[in-house]
Amino acid sequence: MAISVNDVLTQSYHACYNNASGDDTMELLVSPLASTTEVEALYTAQLIDFESAIPAALHSLGATSSEITAALERKRKLEAESKANENQTKSNENSSAKADVETKKANVKKTEADVEKVKADTELTKKQAKAPIAASGSSSSSSSSSSGSKK
Repeated sequence: MAISVNDVLTQSYHACYNNASGDDTMELLVSPLASTTEVEALYTAQLIDFESAIPAALHSLGATSSEITAALERKRKLEAESKANENQTKSNENSSAKADVETKKANVKKTEADVEKVKADTELTKKQAKAPIAASGSSSSSSSSSSGSKK
């Protein structure tokens, strides 16, 4: 608001005084808050945003409107860069999560294939375990029948 008031004051000055140079500016210097600690407390409590905090704090310190404008521009640029970095981080996290899901799907398929292999091996082992019993049982019955025929 102070910046807008300063612009109006400067335009009014130039309208009233035709011989004023274009570099002349009018600035209203008031201190709406007693100290920057009040501004800091309001900003920290998130009652005001940086768009309000920076001008109030710098104005209470006696900064000019051009200094306040420059500080706001720097902060806006930092906020934009921060948001871009945050978006990039989220994008990277999403890509990483998608890759993790694909890896887990592949691991599940491998595990399922391993389970099927174990089942097949178990069935084969069961068949092999039954086969020797049947073969040894038939040889012992034939030996007892052959021993019975010798008598």
